[in-house]
This record gives sequence, structure tokens and C-alpha cells, in this order.
Amino acid sequence: MYKKNKVIGVLGGMGPVASSNLYAKIIKYTQQEYGAVQDFDYPPIIIYSLPLVGFDETGIVNEELVKEQLIAGVKKLESAGCELIIEKFE
Repeated sequence: MYKKNKVIGVLGGMGPVASSNLYAKIIKYTQQEYGAVQDFDYPPIIIYSLPLVGFDETGIVNEELVKEQLIAGVKKLESAGCELIIEKFE
């Protein structure tokens, strides 16, 4: 029987490879912990890849600018119907 899963929002892009790795970890976790096999066993996931200005390989260089972008990114995911939002920073 179909069970509606919560829509997961991933705020990524602050290292696109990190977002990709996080997505793979979610899939693996769902398989291991919940026995996901069929497409409908997995939660719906929306990834918003947000390349940040004010953040580079050394870290945050403009805290206020980064904060504004992260808040705007979360709002986009909320408006897309996400019920749970996670972010992956690397």
C-alpha cells in the first residue's frame, strides 16, 4: 500500500558534488533503513542548487550576503512544497 512520504528539500550547490553525495546517501539510507525498492518507496526530493556568492574554498567571506541567500533558498524550497529542508555545506 502506498504511504505518502514527506517532501524533502535539499539546499545544495555550495559544492555541487556535496549535493550529489548527499542525494546518494539519502537513497542508500532509505534502502537500508526502510527497505526501499520500488520508486514509490522513496521520498520525493527537491534539490535546489544554489551557487553562493560570498562563499569560496576558504569558507564564508561575506557572512551577511551568504545568510541572505540561504534564507531565500529555504523560502524557495518551502514554496515548492518541501516539508523538511536539509543543506549540505562542503
